[in-house]
Amino acid sequence: MKIVLVLFFVFSFKLCYVQETRIKSPVDFVKNKIDSFPENFQVSIALIKNDKVGYIGFQKINGKLKQISNHDSIFEIGSITKVFTGTLLANMVNKGKIKLHGKVHKQLGFKLFKNKKLRYIHLANHTAGLESLPSNILDLANNNPEKPYDQYTDSLFVYHLKNELQIKNKPGTAHEYSNLGTSIIGYAISKMENKSYSELYQKEIFEKYGLNDTKCHSNRDKMVRGINHQGEFVPNWDFGPMFPCGGITSNTKDLAKFLIAHFDSTNLDLKLACTPTFKVTGNFKIGLSWHIFNIPKLGKMIFHNGATGGYRSSTAFMPKFKTGVVVLSNISAYSAYAAEIDEICFDIINRITKPLKNN
Repeated sequence: MKIVLVLFFVFSFKLCYVQETRIKSPVDFVKNKIDSFPENFQVSIALIKNDKVGYIGFQKINGKLKQISNHDSIFEIGSITKVFTGTLLANMVNKGKIKLHGKVHKQLGFKLFKNKKLRYIHLANHTAGLESLPSNILDLANNNPEKPYDQYTDSLFVYHLKNELQIKNKPGTAHEYSNLGTSIIGYAISKMENKSYSELYQKEIFEKYGLNDTKCHSNRDKMVRGINHQGEFVPNWDFGPMFPCGGITSNTKDLAKFLIAHFDSTNLDLKLACTPTFKVTGNFKIGLSWHIFNIPKLGKMIFHNGATGGYRSSTAFMPKFKTGVVVLSNISAYSAYAAEIDEICFDIINRITKPLKNN
């Protein structure tokens, strides 16, 4: 059951953005928040105001928290990968290669099961009515829970699309988070461009924004090792054809650069990626993967998080105030500690944004 929970991960968090705390220093707050985390835990945080970035890093060694410099350290970022896939889609739309409301099977090169018609916009905002995962991955994942995507191949992915794909709701009518939907976007663009995921994301995203340490296939020897709830090391995940939903690795230095790029209102790709395309609730909308919240008296906060078997990540930014936060950690999404990574993210962006609103 646990493996299903992670594979079906959505951003199930308590929105605590306006929550106050008596601890004034972000460093003290973070240290207090993670004090009970297990041995070998590590967290890397970037705090952004305008084009200035500050960093906080901690590691749990011999039962004690040690403040360290780890903004260059590499982590799995899980579903934050989806915002890169959404940005890639925006790039292709702005180049005129794809229409946002276009049908994806035209780039896939084959018909979907029972001639289903899926549009890019619905895949990107999770309203296509798809299940979270392809049905033919579940047995494989449960047989190898530490590396659930490891045996899932391109041929199995294509087989599912051609022979098993199910739609639960009329596309465009209901929001239901889908790893499969985002993966279809990346897969279709890869086929259209005749490039591997690594070539595609490197050229169109990583190089453009100067993300020198952000990769599709990182050197595992240079990564912070993921841990479980007890602090034991766990294997890294390989996503195969599902890469566009969660396969990127990065560090806080690069992700801070990426958030700062969003403050440039003339960047048409990032502007499109952050443009609301579906209203989920009164104060929650979704763009091309980015989740967009209206915060009373402060305006728009844009957010996404991520989770894998050994890592939990969270990032948010406020375009109006040009503030942002990146939190990368090596705590498993299976762990009860995982939800606190989002809480750290929301608390810190509250701290660094509120003083600016009176300027």
